[in-house]
Amino acid sequence: MFGIEDDVMTSIRVWAVAGIAVLAVVGIGVIAAADGGAAQDDVVALTVTVEDRDGNPVGGADLTATWEDGETTATTASNGRAFVDVQRGADVEIEVEHDEYVRNTPLLVENATERDVTVDVARQGGIVVTTTHDGTPVDNVSVTVRKDRVRIVDGETTAAGEFDSGVIEQGEYTVSVVKQGYFQQTHEITVDGDVTHEFELRRGSVLLSIQLADDYYEEPRPIEGAQIDVEDIGTVTTLSDGEATVRVPVNAWLAVTADREGYSPTSQSVRIREVNRNVTMMTNREPTLTVEPSNERIVSGERLTVTVLDEYEDPAEGATIRVDGQDVGETVDDGTATFRLEGPSQREIVAVRDGIESEPVTVRVVADETPTPTPTATPTPTETPTPEPTPTEAEGAGFGVAIGIAALVASLLVLRRFDD
Repeated sequence: MFGIEDDVMTSIRVWAVAGIAVLAVVGIGVIAAADGGAAQDDVVALTVTVEDRDGNPVGGADLTATWEDGETTATTASNGRAFVDVQRGADVEIEVEHDEYVRNTPLLVENATERDVTVDVARQGGIVVTTTHDGTPVDNVSVTVRKDRVRIVDGETTAAGEFDSGVIEQGEYTVSVVKQGYFQQTHEITVDGDVTHEFELRRGSVLLSIQLADDYYEEPRPIEGAQIDVEDIGTVTTLSDGEATVRVPVNAWLAVTADREGYSPTSQSVRIREVNRNVTMMTNREPTLTVEPSNERIVSGERLTVTVLDEYEDPAEGATIRVDGQDVGETVDDGTATFRLEGPSQREIVAVRDGIESEPVTVRVVADETPTPTPTATPTPTETPTPEPTPTEAEGAGFGVAIGIAALVASLLVLRRFDD
């Protein structure tokens, strides 16, 4: 009894597992089919027809279709047709290669959907351009080949003065050649196979006038005496009106540099065509700072005021003042700073702003001493001679009496002698 039940249970388990396996396989198939259907929905077929300018189909043309993240190839049948599978909605470029036919530019199919596309091609041709001057080949000449104003191919001539366009459509082309120092030439050329066309180049020059000015001022001021260096040409000097003129080759790009002592050098790339050219260049003075102390000698402990000026002698606000390497203050809007100096010595003062440092100035600081006055010499008095008195009338009368008395005494003495 129990053996029969076991067999039944085993059979049930086997059938259950088998059923699950079948369901899994069916599910995978359904999912794969869904994915395949989705993939198919993202692909569209372009029916591409290649034909010549007369509308004749071109078989055996190799097509390359490319878009942002894909590429595919195909070859046209004898009826000129090929089917190309591309991504739906993509912008697709189709290039054509053939032994006898060519297309200058790829055909662009925008927002690809299932549709018919015609690609026209032309018979192959080519141009060999030669450039000479006085019978001598000219190398490094720029050559541009255009058709209907669209640039098809460009390049430069070799040392032999030749440029080969490679394979291009037969038809009408505009070919231009140009090189520094030579006038540009443009010719219309018919390409009906492999053709050669020669250009005889002519040299030329024009005048380049450079005006140099300082635009710090509201009305820019001309800069006289500046050196104007023109690449590969030479150096000229600006006159009082700030202008310098030099002859330069036509069709050139030239680097022009202006420089003068005290000003920042300035450069400009100038394109020269086939007419005279005027160029204005602007520059400014090189940043500088100048310190002007109110006194060159002060007493220790007194305050000193300095004025800092920039390269245009305008007040320099925000400049740091350093005395013997130590920061002591900063200038205000009028360019001044005031600080105290202590101790008798020679002090070196500089101003610093935006990485610019002034030339140092020296201020002498002396001790606080009251100066002793120098005594004033007393002049030696000059001796004045005493004048002799002038006799008066009384003094004259007294003098006469004395004489009379003296005479009387003398007379009495004489008489006395006679009496004896």
